[in-house]
Amino acid sequence: MFVTYIYFTVHLNFSQTSDLELLLTFQAYIDFEISEGEYERTRQLYDRLLDRTKHLKVWVSYAKFEASAPMEEEDEAEAQPKNDDEHKMECIQRCRGTSKSKYKSSFPVL
Repeated sequence: MFVTYIYFTVHLNFSQTSDLELLLTFQAYIDFEISEGEYERTRQLYDRLLDRTKHLKVWVSYAKFEASAPMEEEDEAEAQPKNDDEHKMECIQRCRGTSKSKYKSSFPVL
């Protein structure tokens, strides 16, 4: 696992790659972190990727991740069961909060 972290870190920070290759590397790294259950690291990777590009597909992928990933603070043993509607509303709020709080400058002024 440590070797995988080193590979992705070196590849993303020091290699001269095309934009497409960079996006594919980020996506592979994000998929790896999700498979390891490292949700906070996944959020950090999405933040780094969005610093480089504001592409719609990246935003959609980030929103889908936030809608499905548990929060770090959630303790499953202590969490009270929620109905489906409450859970969906929490996911929506988390998606909206992430995009608005971190990237206000990306949104057009209406």
